[in-house]
Amino acid sequence: MRRSIGILMVVTTIGGVGACTAADGPASSAELQAIGASYLELVAPLNQANCTFNAVLLVPNALLDDLKQGAADDAASLRTFADGMRAIEWPSEINRDAQDLIQAIAANQAAAQAAAEAPTLAAFNDAFRDIKAANSASARAGSVVRADLGLPGVAGDPCKP
Repeated sequence: MRRSIGILMVVTTIGGVGACTAADGPASSAELQAIGASYLELVAPLNQANCTFNAVLLVPNALLDDLKQGAADDAASLRTFADGMRAIEWPSEINRDAQDLIQAIAANQAAAQAAAEAPTLAAFNDAFRDIKAANSASARAGSVVRADLGLPGVAGDPCKP
């Protein structure tokens, strides 16, 4: 069975939608550093899951069941990331950006879940187009949160050593 999909490349953080908890007042440098460390801990397994999904997508003539399993695993990692983001007590000055990222991840997770449940390759490809669009929004929102936390941007392809 042939497939006609592009390559998924998620180069940032990247569930349902939920509100972040906001702390009162501006965050200290130490608080931002601690939140940044938490963010990096949350995003590492997500990035690994995205790389694993990318590897499945790159297999020539991949079976639909393999593509769907890759999408299901990716959807689960997106949900875990969003849940972890919701558990952080975000400083008020970052809270809106964190909520934007969670919402972007929710769209990404929904698209990945749709791909995981696709009954046909054509339906998988349709969902995959939504995944690519959601990835762009997640990447932008993730970049904003990283900047808010004083973290460096994502450079290059995180799937390459």
